[in-house]
Amino acid sequence: MIAGMKITIAIVEDQEKESQALKEFILRYCKEKKVSPLVDIYDSSVKFLSEFCGQYDIVFLDIELQKNEYDGMEVAHFIRKSDDACTIVFVTNLSQYAVEGYQVKALDYIVKPVTYDSFSFRFDSIIDKHLHQDYRAILIKSKGSLYKVLVKDIYYICIINHLCYVYGTFKPEDDETHLTCYETWMQLNNAAKEIDSPRFVKCNPSYLVNIDHVSRLTKECLVIGGAELPISRNKRKDVISAYMASFGRLQ
Repeated sequence: MIAGMKITIAIVEDQEKESQALKEFILRYCKEKKVSPLVDIYDSSVKFLSEFCGQYDIVFLDIELQKNEYDGMEVAHFIRKSDDACTIVFVTNLSQYAVEGYQVKALDYIVKPVTYDSFSFRFDSIIDKHLHQDYRAILIKSKGSLYKVLVKDIYYICIINHLCYVYGTFKPEDDETHLTCYETWMQLNNAAKEIDSPRFVKCNPSYLVNIDHVSRLTKECLVIGGAELPISRNKRKDVISAYMASFGRLQ
């Protein structure tokens, strides 16, 4: 657990008493753990889906949304069509949905009635998952659209003529994963703070690279995603140290 970390959460539940109780548990837990939460409540699955654009780290879904057009399982399938990183947690009276939950990669189930002790125990593992680099994600605004990308899929970020370019193996609308570039407005230092990972290092003042994707390294340059990027003399030691550390993570 990292004190001060921020996490965005949605609760999709058509029973106000249930949603408010769950929100209180979340806020209590986050206060105890010194985590900064943003919690939104939706009593309509249609409203949630109309506003969903990959902005949540965790979504709590009531499977039995009796007053809604879509139930929780259907909402989960919609989420997975555009977002593989979001953590889905079902809140339900019915444990028999567990098998279907695997199809939408639900992380956990919380069975009603929910007590704080049981919630706190399960939420520990849910939060810990988001501390793993493979699942952390950032939002990128590019040409009027928002894109949620996994940190591990970013190859490098560069600043050219005051514009920020994010390169990586993302999954665009054609549903195929390949090297993609998003153009956005972002300072390199702000990008590094948001990513907050030892895997990312500046090789020169204009480039922030994910060292795990570097295929070749010399004293003067590195090769990543087919691009050859220069290494500044004052950044050489940091780049080499990060590159050698990456081998320890792969073993």
